[in-house]
Amino acid sequence: MTNELETRWNTFLGKLEEKANELIEGIRTEGKTLWQDKADIYHQTYYRFRSGMQGQLRSIYSKARDTYEAQIQQQGHHLSSAYHEWEERIRQKEEDAVNDAEAEDLELKYQEILAEHAAIKDKFSCIQCGGKLVLDKIYFITTYIKCDQCQTQNTFEPSTVAKSLEGLSKPLAEQRCKHLYNEYQQHVLHPRHDDPQRRTKKETEVSYYQKYLRGVFDEVNKIVPDLTIQNEKFYERLLEEYRRDNL
Repeated sequence: MTNELETRWNTFLGKLEEKANELIEGIRTEGKTLWQDKADIYHQTYYRFRSGMQGQLRSIYSKARDTYEAQIQQQGHHLSSAYHEWEERIRQKEEDAVNDAEAEDLELKYQEILAEHAAIKDKFSCIQCGGKLVLDKIYFITTYIKCDQCQTQNTFEPSTVAKSLEGLSKPLAEQRCKHLYNEYQQHVLHPRHDDPQRRTKKETEVSYYQKYLRGVFDEVNKIVPDLTIQNEKFYERLLEEYRRDNL
């Protein structure tokens, strides 16, 4: 009887999750399009859309909870655990979808920086002799550029857009590595201290975190290669802190 109930319960939760996933994907994709509508500066259409989708999700949560309380709650810990894990998983997906929909388009900002650099890189001349100065890379801080002809040091002051590159680099890298983050999240576990497999499970978690973190900093180094040395030190520190806290 217990096995039959467990099968029916898992099937029921699976069907609800399929419906929830459709709504969540709608928030992520259609919601993002509405959020980026520049004509709707206060995002009113998006908020109405999100409210409707989340209302349907609340109905799914309620249906699962009502069934759990009426038929499952007294049947055993493992059946209760399945429900709580299900709800936590769906709510996390919902939160992630909302965050994705409302996220600033950092890739677009980066492309604006690249376009600005392409437009100005050949338009500078030495203040002393008029010799041509070429900006061979994106400068995001005030920089002295020496003239090859007269050796004069010319001050280059980057635009506000270019100055944002350093601060943009890590959030943009994290967006690019979202697939690695999601993979890591699937391996975040909270085993009991008396679990004989605790060490193995946490080592697996750390390895996936390292894979994600390495991916992020590889992207950061592509965006701001001049900061590679200090970024690598930051990477080592974050990884060491995570190891210390989890192993």
